[in-house]
Amino acid sequence: MMSIKEIAMLLLIVQIIVSRINFSYGISLYLINLIVFPSVIYLGITFFSINVLATFILLANCLITNRLKISKILYNFPYKKEIVFLLVFIAPSYLYSGGIEQVPLSIILVFKFFIINFLPGILLYNCIKSRSDLQFTIKGFIAVLLFMTAFGVLEIIIGSNMFWISLERELDIRNFTYLAEDRLGLGISDRIKSTCWHSISYSMWLILLYSLVIFFKVNSIWTKKILTVSNVFFVLVSLLVLINVLYTQARSGWISLLILIVLLIFQNQNKILGRNKLLRYQLIINLIPFALLIAYSFWILVNSVKGGSTTNMRIDQFNFIYEKLISKSFYLGYGPYAIDTFMESSEYADALGFESFFFQVFVSNGLIGLLGYIFFFLGIVQYPNKSKSFFQIKNFIIPITFAYTLFILLTGEMRTLHIYFIVISFITQVDNVFTTKMIKQENPVLLKC
Repeated sequence: MMSIKEIAMLLLIVQIIVSRINFSYGISLYLINLIVFPSVIYLGITFFSINVLATFILLANCLITNRLKISKILYNFPYKKEIVFLLVFIAPSYLYSGGIEQVPLSIILVFKFFIINFLPGILLYNCIKSRSDLQFTIKGFIAVLLFMTAFGVLEIIIGSNMFWISLERELDIRNFTYLAEDRLGLGISDRIKSTCWHSISYSMWLILLYSLVIFFKVNSIWTKKILTVSNVFFVLVSLLVLINVLYTQARSGWISLLILIVLLIFQNQNKILGRNKLLRYQLIINLIPFALLIAYSFWILVNSVKGGSTTNMRIDQFNFIYEKLISKSFYLGYGPYAIDTFMESSEYADALGFESFFFQVFVSNGLIGLLGYIFFFLGIVQYPNKSKSFFQIKNFIIPITFAYTLFILLTGEMRTLHIYFIVISFITQVDNVFTTKMIKQENPVLLKC
């Protein structure tokens, strides 16, 4: 029987072959490899995980198939300034923590951060040139979402995660599967995570991918030639996502999904409340269970009735982290892997996992790095206002970004940044393709070119 690493490597080989035959199919395989297989599957060299190698394969195919230069790939990308700005602001913490003798390694680590979190989105954006490319790509996203949620349902039924049990045996890594833990007294005894490394991370992956389904459903009048999201299919996907997010028992995921849906309805009132009754009712129905669960879990949170993160715990965390760490390296932090080192020490046990983006960035990158992230997210939500937009994508990018930043503020789960950036890049390019098409139709001279 093939091991998980061998299956992942086989998929990489298939990705190379298929990409040379049909690049759009290659993108779909790339997405499956990137999202389904965790980044913990390394190839003997710490830097080269399966995900990183899949990205390099896509980069090579992107350069060859489209005859592009790396400089042109970056130049054409709409969020390049935000990425450069962030990298410049976090680089000092990398250099400071490594010292003069570690400058080359520090530069490599900044480059690695760029490859893991931003290069996939940049490549995806540059590889999509037509509606046919969009069609294959969104079908790849949908296939991944259906696979992960179906596996999540299986995990609920059988009560164990075969994928991670196999990984733990093969790679001798920690298994984060939670068993027999009813955290909120709801009669739910398992925290599922499907193929993700953690149930909290899994909840955000689902929310981000689900936002794409909502995007195509809301704009179905124009996108039906690319992807027809029927009422039955939308209800099915919604139920799968809701069941999986519920069983993650991640209160931060519940809140983020609730906020995302509320903001999407508010930002797209005419499209959601006016045109499609089923979409309107489905999204409103989605709100009800999570609103009740969030209200109940907040009561638990404030009163510290059950286990998990509480208000007092977060306050104690901040006071401890500020006194012990932040105050001693306020501007530059301690470097990218400082938190892993601190968590291994019993001296910092009261930090309890540094469960907030605010804590993590302040400790790792200092105030300068934190400002870099703030400007990065602000730049992303400002971009749609600077250009023509067929779909008014600010009505989607703002809710998605708000829900995501709220999620990482509550959890510190930054391993989802690359998925967020892929979704934002994809929505932006979908809009660009349709906007360009509309401009050409309005100008027959351009259409002939």
